[in-house]
Amino acid sequence: MSPNPLSEANDGSTAVSSKTSLLWAYQLRKEHIHLVNRIEDVNSDLLSYSSRATEHHQNLSNLERLVKSLQTENYTLKNEVTIVRDKFAASLDQVNKQVAAAMVTTKNGREEKTKEEKESLAKLECGFEHLGLRMKELAQGMVELKMGMAGMEKKCECLAVKQMELAAWQGKMPPPKKPNISTPKSRAGRTQTGVRASLIVSLRYSKTAEGKDDYHGKQASSFTQMTYPANEATMSTMTDSLIPDSMPVYPAISPIDLLFQKIKQDDRGLYDYFTFAAELRSELPRRKQEGHMVEAFFDGLSNDSAVKMAMEEYLDALGWIWSNVEGFCRRDQQGYNTRSRTRASATKSRVKSVARKGTVEKDKSQL
Repeated sequence: MSPNPLSEANDGSTAVSSKTSLLWAYQLRKEHIHLVNRIEDVNSDLLSYSSRATEHHQNLSNLERLVKSLQTENYTLKNEVTIVRDKFAASLDQVNKQVAAAMVTTKNGREEKTKEEKESLAKLECGFEHLGLRMKELAQGMVELKMGMAGMEKKCECLAVKQMELAAWQGKMPPPKKPNISTPKSRAGRTQTGVRASLIVSLRYSKTAEGKDDYHGKQASSFTQMTYPANEATMSTMTDSLIPDSMPVYPAISPIDLLFQKIKQDDRGLYDYFTFAAELRSELPRRKQEGHMVEAFFDGLSNDSAVKMAMEEYLDALGWIWSNVEGFCRRDQQGYNTRSRTRASATKSRVKSVARKGTVEKDKSQL
């Protein structure tokens, strides 16, 4: 600051400054120095801010370029996403069409397979029914055959005795006794003597012919007559050689057969009969405790034909084993009348299992 003009005019005559002027000058210098420092600081700050502004301007330019590149990439990505979306929509439509066609094909295949399974089930049911009828016919035929064989054995035995009596009468021999055929040893120990005679043995046999429509067929018989010269040797060994060859030997009844003969229902109820048979079954060997025992138990049923028929159907469906016999008898004792339903469900399950196996094998063969 310039000095005050009034002070210079008032004090111009003297060369000595007052204390106030000196203090004022000192204060002015101090303020001058302070202002100069502030100006330098502001200048340095201005230079710094200018450099920073230049740097920020450069960064802003870089950001602008980056934004432009990002915008370009964004536009490219939008185009690519649009293309992918269109392709996905087209693929999705095609897949939906294929799935719909596959569902229609699968539905038709299931319907055809269901139809085939129903036809197979019907055929199997018819086959099972025919098989059951066939088994009944075979069982009846076996019974009749056994009865016929027993009758033929008795006839052969009577015929052999009569021929021996005739031979003894022709040879003036005492009539022989009826041969004891219970044990082979007793037959081997007996001998007969006599003069020469001729022995005529007449055998009549029957043959069962099985026809296509009639299972039992017709009886065709023939007659055969054989003449043998009888001397002492032949007459002495007649019961040892001729009779065993012409008719069967009856062995002694075994304890197992005696047990089987005891299995009769008589006046017992079904469960009491089962308990009685179970006690006898425990005395049999293991190999006889299933099939033979079940057949003997079934044959011994005689009080109720309906129960016997129901048991036959039950065992045909589940199997001819002793555990199934026990289950049938226990259900009958408890009063549950489930025979027909059990047979139907068991038959259906067996038929379904057979049909399922056939379907699996068919699918495997197709693969």
